[in-house]
Amino acid sequence: QDYTNLRTVKVDMRESTPEGSIIKWIINESDVQPKKDDFILTQRPASYTIIGNEGKITIYAWVMNDRDEISQFTQFSYADIILDITQPTGTISINGNADYTDLREVILTLSAEDSVSGLSKMSFSNDNVAYSEPQDFATTSPWILSEGFGEKTVYVKFSDKAGNWSDTYFASIILYSGTNKPPIIRSITPANYSTFLSGEIIDVKTIASDPDDN
Repeated sequence: QDYTNLRTVKVDMRESTPEGSIIKWIINESDVQPKKDDFILTQRPASYTIIGNEGKITIYAWVMNDRDEISQFTQFSYADIILDITQPTGTISINGNADYTDLREVILTLSAEDSVSGLSKMSFSNDNVAYSEPQDFATTSPWILSEGFGEKTVYVKFSDKAGNWSDTYFASIILYSGTNKPPIIRSITPANYSTFLSGEIIDVKTIASDPDDN
């Protein structure tokens, strides 16, 4: 199956005219035989701008010889192509949406959609500048975070079979060592949704501890 993300395509054909030579031809999206006055093309290949909506487009080629005879419609008179000009969409998470990890090696979970030509590739980055070699789309992929501790962000882009690349999607996780794992807030007072009078002074208290403490 052929795909394109451009409305303007190149069209060519193989000549097979036992009687007379092709002098003009026409390209359109109709299986109705055109009139003689419609034939204007003389150069091959020729550019054609698709006018139909996204999805399967059938392009027809009609020829006229030097005796003004117009070709008949046959199975060789047309070709199909999928027009897709819409970007894929997607999501990414790291280690199942975990907040922290002590390993640079993580598992990415991906989801993406493309309703016209279908998904094709995905590519990752640790800095949204240098991206990995595109690989076949999959719902999971191993990845290595950049060096150093702290918050790490992984970026992903998805492509479809027509060559459209998605916007950038990203997810973050905190990479820690045994000595720098951030504390977790265990409780906060007043509780959520507490009601206070306008102008009332309140005392907010939090309790935090090491994530590994129970």
